[in-house]
Parts: sequence; structure tokens; C-alpha cells
Amino acid sequence: MRKIRSLTAALAIACVGVFGVTQAQALEWAGNGYYLSSGQNGFLNRKVWLYATNGYGEGPANCAGIRGYGNGCAGPREFSAYVLAGDVYSEPYLHNHSTFGGTFKGYYYA
Repeated sequence: MRKIRSLTAALAIACVGVFGVTQAQALEWAGNGYYLSSGQNGFLNRKVWLYATNGYGEGPANCAGIRGYGNGCAGPREFSAYVLAGDVYSEPYLHNHSTFGGTFKGYYYA
């Protein structure tokens, strides 16, 4: 009986987490021709409360990250993502991981 209650509680917590994430709002901070040269980083240039960021390279490979925490990378024309367990006060950034320049889109989740 105790295992069933524990399982039920864990399932309820997981459902709340899943449904809470689906209600999160993506805020676009880089787009419409946001250009980065090879190896260049792009920052929001202000701190915000966020728990995740993602990016998209319209040609170049890209990395999306949260300054001071880490990043996640993806290939050309793929979404990269970096997700933390909770909110932090920092800034999102993008990195051009290719040997050529290109345009990017960047989003963060608060």
C-alpha cells in the first residue's frame, strides 16, 4: 500500500511539472537577421529570470546557453537547448560554432 501511495505522489508531481512546463512562455530575444561571425557569442546584455534557453542557426551550427551555467549545442538548422532545474538571474546567449558566419534565432523561458 505504501508503494502505491508513493507511486501516486510521484506521478502527481511529474504531471504538475509537465503541465507547468507546457504553460511556459518562450520569449524571443534574437531574430530577424541576428548575425554572428564564426566563433562569436551574442548576449541579451541584461539579466533576466530564466530557467531555459534555446537557439537556432539558419545555416551555422549553434550553441544556446545561460551565462555562468553552461550551454547545449546542435548542428546546422537544428534547435539547441540548455535547461536548468529552476530559475536563475542571468542572461541567455548564443554562440556560432561554425567556421562561417550566419543568422540566428534565440529564445529564453521565464
